[in-house]
Amino acid sequence: MRQRTWPEAVNLCNQLAIAGSDDTRIPSRKEMESLMGKLGACPALPEGHPFLNVQNAFYWTEPYICPESHFYIGFVYEYNRCYFNYVWPVRGGNHNSSGDLIISELPEGQPRFTDNLDGTITDNRTGLIWIKDLNFI
Repeated sequence: MRQRTWPEAVNLCNQLAIAGSDDTRIPSRKEMESLMGKLGACPALPEGHPFLNVQNAFYWTEPYICPESHFYIGFVYEYNRCYFNYVWPVRGGNHNSSGDLIISELPEGQPRFTDNLDGTITDNRTGLIWIKDLNFI
């Protein structure tokens, strides 16, 4: 896993096929925020998350006005796209007709994450499908 420029991150997502699907993309700000857990955690992911090799660093997100999320402290910052950052491609998700991410409450006992056993993890609250091991990209 290495940091990439904005054009490199977009190109990676356009060329990447995850679990047989080629519809990966850079996550939106809301999608990345939905994955974040406790503020100040290192990384700022939910307790017991199944992800591997998540860097305590900046990750590209859409749209331009808020292009980066930082998993060290769990905040989203606004920066210029001339920097190098990590990219965490995503696909799928539950969105309403306006394109807004739908975040659902889970029934008691249902796990937050499901390992799809194909290198991806589904977030059951959002339907987003994330790469499990970020060393894969």
